[in-house]
Amino acid sequence: MKKEIYLIVFLLMIAFGSFGQISAVFVADDSENADNSQQMYELMKASLPSMSFFNAVDSARSPKLSEITNFDLVVWYSGSDNEGLYFWNGNKATNPALIDYLDSGGSLWVMGSGFLNDRFTTAPVGFDQQSFVWKYLGIKTWFMETFTDDGGTGVPQLDKTDDTPVNTLTLDTINWKNPPEPFVDGCKLTPDASSVYELGPLTYPFTGNFAGFYLKGDGFNNITFTFDPATMNTPEKIETLFSGTIDFYQDLLSGIDEQKINSRFTLNVYPNPASVWFKAGTNLKGKVTYKLLDLTGSTLIEVTSGQPGNNNEIEIPVGSLSPGMYFLMADNGSVRLSKKVMVSR
Repeated sequence: MKKEIYLIVFLLMIAFGSFGQISAVFVADDSENADNSQQMYELMKASLPSMSFFNAVDSARSPKLSEITNFDLVVWYSGSDNEGLYFWNGNKATNPALIDYLDSGGSLWVMGSGFLNDRFTTAPVGFDQQSFVWKYLGIKTWFMETFTDDGGTGVPQLDKTDDTPVNTLTLDTINWKNPPEPFVDGCKLTPDASSVYELGPLTYPFTGNFAGFYLKGDGFNNITFTFDPATMNTPEKIETLFSGTIDFYQDLLSGIDEQKINSRFTLNVYPNPASVWFKAGTNLKGKVTYKLLDLTGSTLIEVTSGQPGNNNEIEIPVGSLSPGMYFLMADNGSVRLSKKVMVSR
């Protein structure tokens, strides 16, 4: 009975290709404190172990579209840095690769206390509806920067809003390692954006501005935190914030994961049914590992191919296998595809 239950679960997982886990890449864009980038990445990996890492600072560039297009989610961390960020392409300009990624159905989670300051210098700044921050982040006005615009007070805390759609968040209040945290960007939101965290408490003179918000667009789901999570009071609280946000993306994106994968990536097998051998090819980029599994989930054959541009094609012998149904998996570390393979004589 246990084996039958395991088999049913296994087949359902195979059918959805990515085993329900979204693929994500962490972009480190904080040149002031590389240790913070590494710490945030490690804390995030507790909830998303397969997440990849791109160091924009060491690479001295923003990731190319080809380097992020395979991921469901781009997590862009600029920390407390506010100068020369690759989020703005390193030259205070809109990032075309990021726009192409979002227009093709990718999602963005950006966080940092200085990325608005890097491009727009000082608040308040209002944005038109065609600007990147309005259209993709949901910011109508960068209204103020705490400590700078509140007479040196700094914001005591951030409070989760009651009507936030990010319902997986369990951290109601964000507190600081060195209270009050001086630099947080307070924003007014566009009509389509939803609040997540508000400047607080209610006695703070600039409450009613937001430092966490969510925007659902045409294919993308973007979350923005205009503060640096590394300034929060404990690693445990940071991990709670990260896990809640990742759970939100997990629930949101895994439901469309199969559709996205089927539309963007292919796994071809021929001949199928096969008798002596079959060839398999995929348009997944980079090194691809193929595994042929039996109905119990045991790996019978494993082959790795690293020939991007040649459809990553390999040949797998099946002459020694019993007739029946098998499953072929192709995995490049970011996306996992599967296909049924029939062996006949």
